Parts: sequence; structure tokens; C-alpha cells
Amino acid sequence: MTQPIPPKPRPAARPETPAPPAQPASRERRSGSSSRIAILVFLGSLLGSLIGTFSSIDDVFNSFGRIAQIINPPPTLCVAGSNTILGDGLGLAEDWKADFESRVPSKITYEKVGSLGGVNRAVEGGCVNVLASSEALTSTQLQRLATAQIEVACAAEIGYDVLAFVTDTNNPLGSLEERFLAIMLNGNVTHWNEVRSSQTTPIYIYVRPQSGTTDYVLKAYGWTGAEQDQYPAGAQYITCSSNEECLDLTLSTEGSLYWVSSAWMHTQPPQYLRVLPILVGDEQPINPLQDADFDIRDYPSRLVRPLYLYVLKSATTSKESLALAEQFLRYARGVNGQKLLEKYHFRTYFNHPKGVTLDFPTVFNTSSADERRPLCRSMAGSAIS
Repeated sequence: MTQPIPPKPRPAARPETPAPPAQPASRERRSGSSSRIAILVFLGSLLGSLIGTFSSIDDVFNSFGRIAQIINPPPTLCVAGSNTILGDGLGLAEDWKADFESRVPSKITYEKVGSLGGVNRAVEGGCVNVLASSEALTSTQLQRLATAQIEVACAAEIGYDVLAFVTDTNNPLGSLEERFLAIMLNGNVTHWNEVRSSQTTPIYIYVRPQSGTTDYVLKAYGWTGAEQDQYPAGAQYITCSSNEECLDLTLSTEGSLYWVSSAWMHTQPPQYLRVLPILVGDEQPINPLQDADFDIRDYPSRLVRPLYLYVLKSATTSKESLALAEQFLRYARGVNGQKLLEKYHFRTYFNHPKGVTLDFPTVFNTSSADERRPLCRSMAGSAIS
């Protein structure tokens, strides 16, 4: 008889694996704190490595300052105009820039395009917050600015420039009588022997178009066409593009004549300069480059010109830009700005030379002799002394 097959035993049930116990909250906080500590340690090590590359703690702060300027750049101030004030080689503009930027968060840019060129730049839509000019704005220039919807928010003289006449090195004339200047510049005399010189060559007059220096002297002695680059037909005028080129041509051309800022002349090698001292009446001839003996009160007032800064305002001018431009104007007129101006052989505005006329747009004139002339007018049009 066949034996029955016994059933297979069922496998024992596996016990369920218990879930891991929940981590306490304090451990999570410790983990987060550890991560933050690790990051701080890393940053501290990185900072230590960077500091180790600098020679001093000043380098560290300067570097962080440069980084901050990249992230949040300072406002830009656009100054354009007179080569006399802003010109290369003189150093005044660069010193003003360095000193002002060290005092006021800002970045100054210069465009040295001449006084008339600065007006043109503004009218054409260029960035001109401050117009530097070696002559007063004319009614024609003010009208051009107004037509371009640009107004003058501030206007002030910042100092005085003395103009000198130079000639070629072979000119035997010892001094030039001021009374002869008008007839020479207007073409009434055309040869040197007509102004008490033994030289018989023609008088060649070098001028820079769009130059405030050119325009100022010609207007002072009776000619008003230089602003339109027109010169007396009787005289032999020759145009040149810069003070450097004009001086080179003057020194190398027999019978030449050129006038230029005496401040700029101080930047040139004295052995190459042939300055014509100006004779006024029966006084001694005056050479404006001889600072030790020079007295501005004895020099012809028509050859002493005020230097101006104008703050311009258009519909797109922000209050921040306007305030910065006003601040720059006040800096240039303050003791720190004036010390630098005098360093470069200009005369400060603190001592107004007699006989030199200041000319401002009408809104900046005073209504009585007892009132101070306002320097600026606010956005609302009120006067600010």
C-alpha cells in the first residue's frame, strides 16, 4: 500500500524590519550649523589668502573700493569746452579731477574741444553738464542753446587768464605798442616796418578757428567775425589746429604773430619762446611770462580775460546730475580749486582786475548794486548765491 506524501512545511514568516528611528531635530540644526561654519571657514581662508597677496591694508581697502565702484559706479560728470582750461599738457583739469573725485563720489570726463566747440557739442546733443569757456557766452550762443532746449542753470567766473603775443625768433622788434594791435589785427597795416620794426616782411597772423582765445582778442580790438571763422580780408590770417601747431609755425615763419594763454606758454621750453612785451603809453614794456615782475593791474585790460564755467540743464538732466555739476562749479571757485588754478599761472577770481568786464546771461545779473549776483538758479528757477 502506497504511503501518503506528507505536505511541505510552510516557511516561517520573516519578522518585519523596524523603521529607523526618527532623527531628533537638534541633529538637523547641528548639521545646518556645520555647513554654515564650513562655508565661513572657506570664505575666511579665501579672504586670508587674498589679503596675503596685498602689500598693505590700504591695498585691501582700495581693492574693495574698486569692486564697489564696479558694482555701483559713481555718477558721471561731463565737462566740455575751453582748451585753455581743460587743455592737455597744462595739468589743471587733471588735478581738479583727482581732487574733486577724492572728495565727492563721481567720475569726471573731459572733452577739450574749445569754447565754441563746447557750445556746439551741447547743441548737437552731446553730454555737457558743465561748459568750460574762455569767453562769455554771446547772445547768439545763448539763443542756440535755448533753441536746443538747453538753459544755463549756473554761471560764474572762476579766474583770469593773461594773453601773450609771440613772434618768430628773428623778429628784431623789442616790444609792441598796444595802440598798434587794433590796426594790425584788422588789416590796416600789413608789414612789420609799419609798426616801428626794421623787419620788412609781411605780418602773418596765426589763428585757431572755434577758439575762445582767438575770438576774445579779435572782439576786444574791434572784429566780431571770428565766431563764424571770418577774418579781416586785409590781413594775412593763417589757420592752425592747436596751440602746439600754431607755436611751431610761429617760431619757424618769419614775420609771424600769434597770441595765446600765458598759462599755457609756461608749459613750453622758455629758450624757444619769443614773447613780444606790450608797451602801454610811456610805461615799461610788460612781459606777462615774467611772473616775478608782472603786475596784472599794469597789463592792458583787453588782454586779461575772465574764465567761466556754465552748468547746463536740459529736459533730460536729472536732479542728481545737476546737483553734481553745481558742486563742481563751487569746488572750482573754492580755496582748493583756486589753489590749483593759481599753481598753473592763472589768476584767481578773488582779486578782480580793474577794467575787466564780466558778462553773464541776464538772469544772473543783480537788480541793485547791494545784491550778490546769484551763481545758480534752482530747478524751480529761484536764485542760489
